[in-house]
Amino acid sequence: MKKGHLQRVFIAVSAALCSAGLSGCSKTPDVGTGAEAAARSPSAGAVIDDATITGRVKAALLGDINTNGFEFRVETHKGEVQLWGFVQTLAQFERAAELGRSIPGVRGVLNHLALKGEGPGSGAGGMVDDSIITARVKAALLADASVNSGDVSVVTRSGDVQLSGLLINQRQIERAVLVARRVQNVAGVSNEMRVKQ
Repeated sequence: MKKGHLQRVFIAVSAALCSAGLSGCSKTPDVGTGAEAAARSPSAGAVIDDATITGRVKAALLGDINTNGFEFRVETHKGEVQLWGFVQTLAQFERAAELGRSIPGVRGVLNHLALKGEGPGSGAGGMVDDSIITARVKAALLADASVNSGDVSVVTRSGDVQLSGLLINQRQIERAVLVARRVQNVAGVSNEMRVKQ
């Protein structure tokens, strides 16, 4: 067999193996983040795998100077990220949620982080400060794309959350109440929201 013919056969076999994913060829391009990713990804409209989102959130938390010293547990289900762990300040609590929301494919962030020294068996009967609950509810509402949370006021007293403000429709009001109820340490939710006239 001639050398040129062997080279053509080798190239054809290599290409076949690549397309079948059987060789060392990389089938996953480095798509980057944000709009850059959407533009370069071969399936820009596809939902990103939950495991991929979890990995990216963990990497963002580790890579951020404000949160990299802390241990977080990150779980993702259908694009919704849940964060657990402890931080030292409210700013770190909010930054962690902000980082989670910045990851492509994330549909929402449920922030279950607690300040160090809080939680069961700590402080006055393990009660979480109302300002922390308020911050968590606000973060959860901001993370939910189906609620226009800029028009919602949140006040917390002894773990009971009061939501007030004007929203576009009843569906948004019901969603806001549901989101608030799911926030860690919320004892109850009082709905004072109304539909815009």
